[in-house]
Amino acid sequence: MMQPIVSTPGIIELFGPSGSGKSTFALQVVASCLRRDETFRAIYVCTDDTFSVKRFEQLYGLGFEDAAERIIVQHLGDLETQEHFLCYFLHPLVQNQNVNLVIIDSISSNFRPCQRTNEVTASLYSIAKALYRTAAEHSIPVICINQVTADLSEGTNSLLFKPALGLSWSNCVTSRLRIERVSENTSTRIVTIVRCPLAPSETLECQLTLAGFRSGI
Repeated sequence: MMQPIVSTPGIIELFGPSGSGKSTFALQVVASCLRRDETFRAIYVCTDDTFSVKRFEQLYGLGFEDAAERIIVQHLGDLETQEHFLCYFLHPLVQNQNVNLVIIDSISSNFRPCQRTNEVTASLYSIAKALYRTAAEHSIPVICINQVTADLSEGTNSLLFKPALGLSWSNCVTSRLRIERVSENTSTRIVTIVRCPLAPSETLECQLTLAGFRSGI
């Protein structure tokens, strides 16, 4: 399931509720790519929390120190800094450092409910345009972790949650993955390819362990 996602240039959204394992999934993608290719380089943008070196070590294993040197970590603590970096600094950084993958964890945490709708829409459009340009010109995936909001729509097929940031962001996404917890007290996760140009919709049951997602990923 991981391969078609990391092989798809464009904006890839990974969404799910808190504690579902989104950051672990993203770190596992990075670790897997670094392990397969000694020239592989990644940018990991943190807006929610600091980069977890300990978790990366658990996922990568022996030799993680050398692999970590091929990850460029950037911390963006507010929306203004986030928009400025993603719109003006990310593209040349990808080009100059020969980056193969960008992770943004998360795209939505710096947006606040108190912000005006037109301001949010304008900021999202600028960010999405910059990310799409970077992905398209360098043929790389940009994986954006997204938080969720309650889905109040009716119907038996309705999800209990949906990706944050609304249609303004959703319309810019190339591919979309959903991670769900089966219940509060279990390690079982359901990973679904909701949309991907290179893969059909697919759902896989996994176990979230110290070594990452297991069973089919």
